[in-house]
Amino acid sequence: MKLKYLLYAVPALMLAACSNEEPAIGDAGADGAAVVTADIAGVMKSRAHDNVWDAGDRIGISGTSGTVDYINVPYSTTGDGVFSAANGIENGIFFQNKETATFSAYYPYKAAVTADKTEITAVTADQSKSKEFDFLFASGATGSVANPAIKFTGDAAFSHRMTQLVIKVTPDNNSGFDASAALTDGVSTLSGLKSEGEFNTATGEATATGEAADWTLNGNVTPVTEESTITFAMILFPQTVNGGITYRIEYGGAVYSCTLTPALAPGKRYTYNVTLKKTGLTVASSTITDWEDEPAQDIDAGMEPAAPSTAPRF
Repeated sequence: MKLKYLLYAVPALMLAACSNEEPAIGDAGADGAAVVTADIAGVMKSRAHDNVWDAGDRIGISGTSGTVDYINVPYSTTGDGVFSAANGIENGIFFQNKETATFSAYYPYKAAVTADKTEITAVTADQSKSKEFDFLFASGATGSVANPAIKFTGDAAFSHRMTQLVIKVTPDNNSGFDASAALTDGVSTLSGLKSEGEFNTATGEATATGEAADWTLNGNVTPVTEESTITFAMILFPQTVNGGITYRIEYGGAVYSCTLTPALAPGKRYTYNVTLKKTGLTVASSTITDWEDEPAQDIDAGMEPAAPSTAPRF
């Protein structure tokens, strides 16, 4: 196949190729330039990181029309879900024949992606950088000279390819905790998760790699405190966790723990409501959102007799 990073419109050549029965390619859009709109499945014109497209957000679009490949062409938005060629219209996608082209796209755009290098590697340990690994993927959008609007909507809309884990911790008022101190001074740790992984921009598959390790949430995940509840929200690579995930909180010289058993599937958000009690942790409910809810489940956990795990941390 003939490989091109992008195609340029050449109006004189296009007009010369037209007969009286065939409209000029330049009659469609701006000289046949593609116009792109994009939605996230389930949430109109939004993405996972902060629920809105930010001004300047970029997606990388690829597709094939006849014998021509379009590879990783960057398109950006002002924040309204309408995308235009990031490097100027002359560096965008142009339709130069009547064939219908089919496109896929991913977010966030990386210039290093090529036809031979479609993977993006990332590490999720520092959640302040979650916008860099909040991977989205869309496929099946079409366009042509007659219809230059490439719409990543409906069945072709973007979908979440990572998974999200949310832990909400509330001290039990009947256990004599100083709720404010427990939330401020408690050190939270997760065990059994992999932080490294890669995202394939051609298939939309996100895969965890490397080894599982202990992960201290304090300092790596910016918590949200509301009244007497502290919430840790994390975007992670989908992965199978054998034996579940151990959540620990160390406070007042004691360690409290429980086991969480999310499937960590792509596009799902798993929420656990954890109650900190003198007798241990209680997981009051668990939900999944699509980010889709699933039925709640109750899990109890006792106080650990030993010191926290000394396994490697990330």
